[in-house]
Amino acid sequence: MKKVIIEILPTGEVKMKAQGFKGRSCLAASKPFREALGIPDEAVEPTTDMWRSEEETRERAEVKNGG
Repeated sequence: MKKVIIEILPTGEVKMKAQGFKGRSCLAASKPFREALGIPDEAVEPTTDMWRSEEETRERAEVKNGG
């Protein structure tokens, strides 16, 4: 399931995490939220999934699932 999780800490710090996205699609999905919250693009901390291509991710899922 694809989702964008926004956490606002008691200190006022905002943390955002995109789950279920592969490749750079997480950036497009989270952009409206980042803009609304004033989170600059340079504050994005990429995960290993962000650097995987859609094709590579599908291939890995097929191998993992026995396909």
